[in-house]
Amino acid sequence: MLDPSLKSPEVPRRAGLWSAILSLAWPMMLSAVVAAMLQNGQVWTLGRDCGDSRPLFLLSMLQPYFLLLIAIMEGLAVTNQVFSARSARQWPSKRVWDATLLLAACGVLAVSLLAFAAHELVGRVPQLIGADMREVWPVLPGYLLSLVPLLCFEMANSALRGQGATLPGLVLSAAAAVINLAVCYWSSTALRLGFMSVALGNLVAYGTVLLPVYGWLWLRTRTGERGSAVAFRARLRALALDAGLPVFLTLVVAFASSAVLVPAVAGISGDNSMAFLLVLKLRLLFVIPAVALGSAIAILINQELEGESMRRRYLLREGLLLTACSYLVLVLLACGLQQTLIDLMSQHSGVRQAGLHLMQWLLPTFFLTAVTTMLQTLLEQLGRGRQVLVITLLMEATLGLAILLGLPLGLSWVLGCMLASAVLYALIFLRQLLSLHHALSEASHAA
Repeated sequence: MLDPSLKSPEVPRRAGLWSAILSLAWPMMLSAVVAAMLQNGQVWTLGRDCGDSRPLFLLSMLQPYFLLLIAIMEGLAVTNQVFSARSARQWPSKRVWDATLLLAACGVLAVSLLAFAAHELVGRVPQLIGADMREVWPVLPGYLLSLVPLLCFEMANSALRGQGATLPGLVLSAAAAVINLAVCYWSSTALRLGFMSVALGNLVAYGTVLLPVYGWLWLRTRTGERGSAVAFRARLRALALDAGLPVFLTLVVAFASSAVLVPAVAGISGDNSMAFLLVLKLRLLFVIPAVALGSAIAILINQELEGESMRRRYLLREGLLLTACSYLVLVLLACGLQQTLIDLMSQHSGVRQAGLHLMQWLLPTFFLTAVTTMLQTLLEQLGRGRQVLVITLLMEATLGLAILLGLPLGLSWVLGCMLASAVLYALIFLRQLLSLHHALSEASHAA
């Protein structure tokens, strides 16, 4: 039977659904904003030294490898979040604790192997697509290992999100960000550690909040049922293959594209490389909250898989409208404040000038990428991860090839390719959402 809240004349359908989405999404959204502000805060700390641009250059060149770590983390986190959401009402909830520990261990092992591989590249690959990598490879292993506590934190946080407890992640993420920036600033100014101050901040901050977040999760799940171990392993393995693996591979494709794009821009100009990092960080500040909206809608739908399909259809439709309206306002604000935003990020005049040029090209992608990210997050958690993977693979391969073939045409060609790609991404993922909505409509009519 249809949820009464959707029929009641006293509670508008749109208001009710937007409220349900936002009540779950706002802590995740603020946590994401805190994380993005932390990234920008680290850039600001490194960019304060006008006489030494090396730390900021290293951070820009390490951005693709940060995305690779995010791929590992998000693939595991999405698996755990969907498992936890379905365990809230359908499966034994105590197994959420077991899944979290198992996935965290897998993540630590994967990042350790990645750091070891990076260590083996030192001295063996001096250049990558024209960019000098001799300073990059030595710091990459330590940087990756400093993010292991973040990965472990996110495993527990994703489990809490699936249970509908999004506030603990906000509180602890905010605390970690304050600690991180304090340690980063102190080690950069007092100890003169340069780029490694970022790694030290990551290690200390997220190491500090691990005990509280795991304690919170244990209290949340300790009274539930354990259920069958065989069923637990089968469910977790199925979700890892259907949701986690496509998410991981999708982000790996994005990493590969970034590994081409960043050195290509750096090869055109060092200032462009650092400005490109600044603009990408600013875009991340706008785009990451879209993940919260997509996750909130997916959590609500996953928690109601046995409920009325009509409500799930409305969640899809209204979630898209909410995201589009929110980001239209945010991008218009960014358009008016772009000079201020760039000035806050760097004191280097060349970087500022390059940053403004990049913003003029890429500002439309702030909106397009946000909507696409929401759709991608939603589809990945609702059983369409493989379609998302195929689309991303084809799109990123096309983008990378177009950039490499047209690189002699200069920066404008690179930026034009990025803008065209953002438009196509948005259209294709919107088509996927309409397909999912149509499938739910058919299920509703059949019922």
